[in-house]
Amino acid sequence: MMVNSGMNYVMILTFTLLLVTSTTICSSVVCQAFSYPSSNTAVKSTISRSGGYKSRSMLNMAAGPGQFELQELKAQVTAMVEQEVASSNLKPDKMSELTQYVKSVCQTQESPIPLNEIGTEANIKNHLVGSWRLAFSSENAAMSVMPREARILVNILNEKQLEYILEFTKKVQGLSKITAKSNYIIDTSPINPGLVTFVYEEITSKLFGATIPVGLFGLLKGRASYIESMYFDGTLWIERGANPENGELFYNVYVKDSQNWR
Repeated sequence: MMVNSGMNYVMILTFTLLLVTSTTICSSVVCQAFSYPSSNTAVKSTISRSGGYKSRSMLNMAAGPGQFELQELKAQVTAMVEQEVASSNLKPDKMSELTQYVKSVCQTQESPIPLNEIGTEANIKNHLVGSWRLAFSSENAAMSVMPREARILVNILNEKQLEYILEFTKKVQGLSKITAKSNYIIDTSPINPGLVTFVYEEITSKLFGATIPVGLFGLLKGRASYIESMYFDGTLWIERGANPENGELFYNVYVKDSQNWR
């Protein structure tokens, strides 16, 4: 069942607004951060492509449809995290390539950890708890509104609480991150298996080494956001969403931090 969450737009645009609000004392620096041109950094693939489509066909014939795309996706999103390359910095052909890989994985691969079992006590403890870094988003328009230094993390703390974090690789006038502390539940029923619903409880920003509350959050408290799980193996997590403006589907790919799983 499709969940029209518009999560990327709600969360990212909200955090962008919070960024500007929480740094009004240094607005000129923030404006500069928003004006950086996108780089054309190429992602170095860690999988040999000798043989091209022949290699893809042979691998998919031997291991099943979508296996080539899954391996390529894992290798390339890991390289993006290691090289600190954001989706908005990718060339159009690379964006298209990775988007096709994600779609293929979602269409051909069963989730190694069944979606309706992600929310079980054992799987939360053994596989879900930890920091999940957004490595790739096929919805480039939403991601492009963020400063170039911004990165997104979903930090699952325990079976009830998570943090949705906007982190900066370089401090913007002392601002290192904005954190939305939330309560969450995971659907284990056949209706929306693996659907994570989380509700904002508190938003803080870390400025000049001190954690301070963000006043604007009063307008957002109690708002629900969603992660519609499509694939989950404990190290790679794919979600699907829909653009609230036009209904077009997009995909987000998260990788678990501090994992050597290639």
